[in-house]
Amino acid sequence: MYLCDAAIAEATVRSGRPSSAIEDVATVVLAHELTHALHDQHADLERIVRGLPDQDALWAASGTWEGLATWVSERVAHELGLDDTFDLLAEVQGWNRDGLQETDAY
Repeated sequence: MYLCDAAIAEATVRSGRPSSAIEDVATVVLAHELTHALHDQHADLERIVRGLPDQDALWAASGTWEGLATWVSERVAHELGLDDTFDLLAEVQGWNRDGLQETDAY
């Protein structure tokens, strides 16, 4: 697994967090990405994607695996006392606890 440390550091600092928060951000991102890897081991995501009939089906399928990885990373963040880090990562993508904030984020 490869995480782009420069992108993680940039997102952390650009959001106003101190550089000391970079490790926490990387931890939550790693939980998200490891979930994808484990999911793929059990479900063969490549096979699933190749069997999809169109873009709509791809969006629906990606919603399931992104939702799973987001849920797991949120639980990991909570268990580690990193709820604010999870919230930061959601905000970087245009979300907060009230829902979608930046409609052009997608």
